[in-house]
Amino acid sequence: MGSKQNSLAIALGVLLVTVAVAATVIGWMTSDPNTKSGRLKRNLDAVTDETERRDREIEEMTPP
Repeated sequence: MGSKQNSLAIALGVLLVTVAVAATVIGWMTSDPNTKSGRLKRNLDAVTDETERRDREIEEMTPP
C-alpha cells in the first residue's frame, strides 16, 4: 500500500507542477505583445478603453 500512495503522491506533484508551468507560460504569452495572443489582448484592451471613453462623452453630453 505504501508504494501505491507514494506513486500517487508523485503523480499528483508532477501534475501540479505541469499545471503551474502551463499557467505561467500562458501568462507570459498574453503579456508579450509579439505573440498573437498578446496582440489580441492589447487590441481588446484598446477597444475597452475606447468604449469607456465614448461612454463618458455620452454621459457628459446627456442632460441630467
